[in-house]
Amino acid sequence: MGHGEAEKTPEISNKSKIQHLGLNNQHILFLVNNKEHKYIADAEMDMLTNLLTACKLSVADIALVNFAHCSGITYEGFISELKSLKILTFGVTTKELNLPFNVPDFQIQKFQNQIYLFNPSMEQILNDVLLKKNLWNCLKNIFSI
Repeated sequence: MGHGEAEKTPEISNKSKIQHLGLNNQHILFLVNNKEHKYIADAEMDMLTNLLTACKLSVADIALVNFAHCSGITYEGFISELKSLKILTFGVTTKELNLPFNVPDFQIQKFQNQIYLFNPSMEQILNDVLLKKNLWNCLKNIFSI
């Protein structure tokens, strides 16, 4: 056995190939679709932070991924890479994720070992009280608040 072979562990194995914000401690994926930003606009980030706080979570608990910058990755890719258990999408469709089902926005869907929630884009939700209310009701259910 060559000296040093065993110790050489590739550092990449722990690092996700999918660029994300947050530490993903609770394996909750927030998937947005925003071509103009690396992740999301400041106002949307404020809304997300407030939602997380209300759900007794923090950015450390989630992985925020911008689908616009990693298209081609399917739901299976996100699950194997980020070990996501709860997947909340904003402006991303079931078809874009290659899921074998279609659901309306704000309908909580269990599939395999994950819980999915599809929503309009964060930008749309930000400016619409009814959409915010719908999202909040779903989050209360998903996170047992």
